[in-house]
Amino acid sequence: MILLRVELREDDPEGRLQQRLEAALHEAGFAKTIQRPDGTRFKLPAGEYRAPEEMAPSLRAARDLATAAARSVEPACALLLTQVEEWVGVGLKVKM
Repeated sequence: MILLRVELREDDPEGRLQQRLEAALHEAGFAKTIQRPDGTRFKLPAGEYRAPEEMAPSLRAARDLATAAARSVEPACALLLTQVEEWVGVGLKVKM
């Protein structure tokens, strides 16, 4: 699984850029949830996204897709992608 962290660098007091970013990333196949093996899904923290499953082996492909989507909203944003084999969470909200 690949996780993406996006940092917007422009001021966004009303959250409009964040909303546009989430829409662009969603359209590109990124999700705001993560799932345990038992099927329980959790909402990811703000600025965190999960790459489409078909990209799991390719950080570069996920990076390119995420960069195009995020920079269409805010060209100066910063992105970090990580490949995750195992994860644990604390305080994540269950997604119904």
